[in-house]
Amino acid sequence: MRIAYFAKQTALQSEPVWKNFLQSCKSLGIEPVENSWDADCALIWSVLWRGRMAENRKVYEFYRNLGKPVFILEVGSLLRGKTWKVCVNNITQDGVYANDSNFLPDRDKKLGVFLQDWRLNPQNPILIAGQHDQSLQWTKTISNQDWVYEKIQEIRKITKDLICVRPHPRNFFSINLGKNVIIETPRKILNSYDQYDLKFEYKAVINFNSGVSLQAAQHGLPVICDESSLASEVSSTLFNLDKPTLVDRGTWWQKMLHTEWTIEEIGQGIPLKRLLSKVDLT
Repeated sequence: MRIAYFAKQTALQSEPVWKNFLQSCKSLGIEPVENSWDADCALIWSVLWRGRMAENRKVYEFYRNLGKPVFILEVGSLLRGKTWKVCVNNITQDGVYANDSNFLPDRDKKLGVFLQDWRLNPQNPILIAGQHDQSLQWTKTISNQDWVYEKIQEIRKITKDLICVRPHPRNFFSINLGKNVIIETPRKILNSYDQYDLKFEYKAVINFNSGVSLQAAQHGLPVICDESSLASEVSSTLFNLDKPTLVDRGTWWQKMLHTEWTIEEIGQGIPLKRLLSKVDLT
């Protein structure tokens, strides 16, 4: 069995993640072949088709059109820079994570990431969190900017509450926001690679399907997202802004804890073994 990998089409921080994942492939009898278009599956970094990763789109579409799985490594949302997504075919709910059973005990304690109680902040602003629309995640036929504008109009049919619009740090836009709507500029955290400040102090968080949905739900904020989001299982609706649906998140949280892995766990083959139980490479 052979896995094609494209190590130059990647983020600068990715080298140790690549190294450990390829090590786990070898230990499980999968041969890594660099830049190959003739393998049983492929491995890419991220599904954001821009910059250093722009060429990954060709790799993804080539292997998926052949019906072959594409393994994806990506920076995580639980502990950014410390845990990493390891999945197949997509990094949204549409991907394969092998995270619906065989939960590892006390994983939240091991990672130091905990589910917070639901928090209702009815006097706080509503956040619309944007995301990059040059990504496999973005399945809308309109731009993220236009989607944000649509959400503002939908909210205004329900409430006059203050709305904060927070664009993706690398997909900034400027639109006529209207009354009682402000732009919240993401600010990079000092001495970090690509971490940005985000205080979860809102009435609700509206997002299509990026990591912000997951983070907000973890922090106990009502979330309104697309069905393709990893947070869709615990999502509320715009019509319930004043009385959000607060579902039990226990099982959902266990699933989320098994979508991301430390570098050491990746090297040990823990996520790869789980994925191979769900993905047919024959």
